[in-house]
Amino acid sequence: MLASIHQDYILNSTTKGICICDWNGRVLVMNDVFYEMFKIPERKIKGAKLYLSPHIPSLSRFEAYRMFREIQMAKTKREYDAIRVRNDGMRIHVEIEGSSLQMGYHALLMITYSFKALVKEDEQIVTMEPIPINSPKSINRLSQAK
Repeated sequence: MLASIHQDYILNSTTKGICICDWNGRVLVMNDVFYEMFKIPERKIKGAKLYLSPHIPSLSRFEAYRMFREIQMAKTKREYDAIRVRNDGMRIHVEIEGSSLQMGYHALLMITYSFKALVKEDEQIVTMEPIPINSPKSINRLSQAK
């Protein structure tokens, strides 16, 4: 119990959206910033393959899958910028960082998202103001991921 409280606090003590996946790309845990950034209900993404998630545009899914494979094969960190789509249809420019985590016998993938800007329909960046993020919620999503 205490360990999961610490894990929840750590996940939610950052301004980056965090998504942790198993080695096959299935979403296990997301932090509160991820939910606020993409406005995706937990039921739509948890347990699904991240690179097939609704926040990744169809044309970018192969790129996301390739990033997963590169991290798995090289066990190295990978960074790039991309456009992602919130559940409300708003397009956002994000910096994505993917890395592998070794936790005992389990290999996990951690993807972090840093908000950069909102994007207009014509692909122009309209603002560099951060998306307002609510204070961390008391719900412990890590304990629900088990």
